[in-house]
Amino acid sequence: MSDYPHHLEDEISLLERSLLDAQQEFDRGELDAQRYIKLRDRDQAMIERLRAQIAESSVSPREESDAVGQDGRVGRSLSKKLAIVLLLLVVAISGVVLWFVLGTNTSPNAQRDAIVTMLNQADNQVQHGKPAEALVLYNAVLKLDPTQSQALAQSGWLTFEAGMVANSKPLVAHGDALVSEATIVDPKLYAAHLYRGVIDLVAKHDAKGALVQFAAFRALHPPAKWQSLAQKYIAQAEQELRS
Repeated sequence: MSDYPHHLEDEISLLERSLLDAQQEFDRGELDAQRYIKLRDRDQAMIERLRAQIAESSVSPREESDAVGQDGRVGRSLSKKLAIVLLLLVVAISGVVLWFVLGTNTSPNAQRDAIVTMLNQADNQVQHGKPAEALVLYNAVLKLDPTQSQALAQSGWLTFEAGMVANSKPLVAHGDALVSEATIVDPKLYAAHLYRGVIDLVAKHDAKGALVQFAAFRALHPPAKWQSLAQKYIAQAEQELRS
């Protein structure tokens, strides 16, 4: 029998300790209520998803699924087991990355500088085809600022991709929630509207909802590269709506 569920249980233990740490920081006044609630809800949601993965751990790790790639292409990718393990690794590593970047300096200026640095590094990792490394950095940013819109959108998209690869409804739903939150936090973030539209189209088969997001995306006058990427999805949504 695979030891896969035990890895999930270890991650649940880590998250439970993280919840306890956050509670203690809040009790000591080191964490404001809004940020504490964000962190608490995120960790609790992840614990629920991991428990769901334990229940589904009998699924063969060799099975694969189609996923929307970073470049917008749909193709076969990682195995189910590998996709989910990468997500778990992100949870474990992001805290280490955050500690390494900040060291002992947790001043507001240091945190802002760390966020800018990690966002730039994450974008570079995405450009070089390293989504797992990018996701580690985006999650580290969200530990500092749970409402950072770029990190919400990009981590949501990467989580959605992993969920599609793993055929995991909880991961797809979590990715969708993060991207949706990004559109609320920053309605002018064109990437978030594009991601939301593709998720509506590909995962929810909601062509009408997708076109609403694509319209919001185009109204923000994104760069030509992004418009080109979006065009085939816009055409697909329009075709499905006519059918």
